[in-house]
Amino acid sequence: EQALSYLNTDQQDATLSLLELRHEQYRSVLKYCLKQTTPQPDQPIALPMLGLRLTASLWHFWYTRCHLSEGRQWLQQALTATPDTASPTRVQALLGAGVLAHEQGDYSEAHALLQESMHLAEQLDDQRSIGQIAYHLGRSALSMHDIASGIRYHETCLAIQRSLADQEGIARALNGLGNMLLIAGELE
Repeated sequence: EQALSYLNTDQQDATLSLLELRHEQYRSVLKYCLKQTTPQPDQPIALPMLGLRLTASLWHFWYTRCHLSEGRQWLQQALTATPDTASPTRVQALLGAGVLAHEQGDYSEAHALLQESMHLAEQLDDQRSIGQIAYHLGRSALSMHDIASGIRYHETCLAIQRSLADQEGIARALNGLGNMLLIAGELE
């Protein structure tokens, strides 16, 4: 969780290298926490929740270091083990699962996971996550050749990022929106 604050900074490479060094340890913890893929009456809820929390934090690492299949498997196990969890952690795990699915070309699965993440983020009124998810739903829409929806998602992302005064998020949203408008033929 602490490593997330170093991503997209000048400390990203060192942080990712440290995570890579500890990757086997994370695998061991995840195996222990998620040894059951469905909740069991005798299993303390803290273990699956720790697994969910860890996968929600690690998906950026798996994405950046191209551990896409492994990340998807861990995220799926964690989400399955904690089905009734309505939390920002679950929002991030669903978002991560959607992003990794998208990167592997599984666009329908990605879209479904991102939609589920958006629905939960809206229930929680988690504006920062809504902005992130809207960006990735825009990418998903583009991959499914739905340019109009992609533009709407990127416009939503941009409005939220502006309301949060998130300069990096604004830049990302403007880039995504600009690409969508270019593809739509709106050159001006």
